[in-house]
Amino acid sequence: MQADEQKIRALPCWNGPVEVAVLKGGMSNANYLVTDAVGKHVVRFGVDYPFHHVFRDRELSGQIAQLVEHSIENAGVPSSTLGLPTTQSRPCGPRP
Repeated sequence: MQADEQKIRALPCWNGPVEVAVLKGGMSNANYLVTDAVGKHVVRFGVDYPFHHVFRDRELSGQIAQLVEHSIENAGVPSSTLGLPTTQSRPCGPRP
């Protein structure tokens, strides 16, 4: 955990001091709850496991697509009018 915590603290996205706590339950990744002046955030570290069909670049692509969909919806443009696939997941980032 110590190496991961150093990497987390080095990320440039935090506002003020951060607290890092381990979140249990990740089977193929390490999950951390990070609290800064803005709120609580989750940081995940993981590697590919091709024999389980786990590819982190695909996960990232899905998260980016969700963020784009959420941004479009917040701009008042229904994603259904753009031919984008819809998701039921919440976007990345702090919740209002």
